[in-house]
Amino acid sequence: MVRFIHTADNHLGTPFVGLGTKNKQMAKKAMEASYEAFETVITTAINEQVDFVIIAGDLYDSSQQHIKELVFVNQQFSRLEEAGIPVYLSQGNHDFEQSFQLQLPQNVYLYDKKVASITHTTSKGEVVTITGFSYPTRWVMERMVEQFPTRNPEADYHIGMYHGYYDGSTADTGHYAPFSIREMQEKNYDYWALGHIHKRQVLSQTPPIVYSGNTQGFKRSELGEKGAYLVTLRKEQAPELEFFKTSSIEWMEVTCSLKEQVTLDDVLHTMAEALQNALIGKKDIQLISLTIKDYHLVEQNVLKSMAESDFIEAITPQLRNVLGQHYIYKVRLLPLTAKKLWPKQESLEQSFEDSLAYFSQKEHYQKALDDLFMQAKFTQEFSDWRNQQELMDDIMMQAKVLIQQEFTGKGD
Repeated sequence: MVRFIHTADNHLGTPFVGLGTKNKQMAKKAMEASYEAFETVITTAINEQVDFVIIAGDLYDSSQQHIKELVFVNQQFSRLEEAGIPVYLSQGNHDFEQSFQLQLPQNVYLYDKKVASITHTTSKGEVVTITGFSYPTRWVMERMVEQFPTRNPEADYHIGMYHGYYDGSTADTGHYAPFSIREMQEKNYDYWALGHIHKRQVLSQTPPIVYSGNTQGFKRSELGEKGAYLVTLRKEQAPELEFFKTSSIEWMEVTCSLKEQVTLDDVLHTMAEALQNALIGKKDIQLISLTIKDYHLVEQNVLKSMAESDFIEAITPQLRNVLGQHYIYKVRLLPLTAKKLWPKQESLEQSFEDSLAYFSQKEHYQKALDDLFMQAKFTQEFSDWRNQQELMDDIMMQAKVLIQQEFTGKGD
């Protein structure tokens, strides 16, 4: 039997996207969240007395690490060294080339740019082969899986660690060591520890091909609990995967319908009810995006106030009994339907829907952004944003609401 922890995408030092800095206490907690998550991984490894820890890329968020991050990681690795637990570490597309590096403890094995296999012998004498590689640059176009050897016949267990996108995922897979499930299955390994995709998922049961996800969510699309896997492999038995939570802050979406609300008091009462129901059983801090829909009866002055930058700050004291430690970071209006915007005006309604459908097509959306991304500074800073579905969805939603403002006065 062999027991180990599979973690990836710790992204130490990552700022929270979209949180803002008005709430200084929350901003401070957010700055420490990635460190707390990684420390939980290490503490769990020690408490569970695992044979080793696998980190499948992007331990750091950048190739230019801050000294605080480096010292912290060495302290955590030293804790494992004292417990007799080795670490098998690969670099991903974020931390591919470190600008400077403290001397790693003796228990840490860092993979090179070429695919390599390391043999680990457990305290019970079982032999484990662990095969992996590190990113030499931000992008790896090669199908690195092709360079992985087939199962080592002399090993009791063979594990692959791989940072990349799988064929069939919704994102652009070509830049990050693309692979297929079939290619991994053909290697006949006992387990594949994957990194890069932040949502935990099991791509295959036989053998387990697993994304552990990130250990702390950093933006609103990374909802819910985040963590790592405690994995147990036994000969001729089904593998055991036990997820354990490491995140101390979670992102949450709450939708509030104002179908029958008119005044500000009505709106606040309905918000409080929606939040109270959503927060039942939530012990960790929740960062809440509050989406408002069906607001066509709400007074115009109330809708206008909801668009103001200090709206969240203004309503938070009114909702404090419901929120407690939790925090609303965004309030947004869901666009009204065309039928509610222009009742009995079918031609205008159809024109509106056709325009939205046109720009919802990726090629037309990208063309509309061409002028913006022709600016060198913008491209340098935000090149990764252009293909993000989350950004596209936000732009389309805000465009709808702006059109509503122009035609009806309703919107943010």
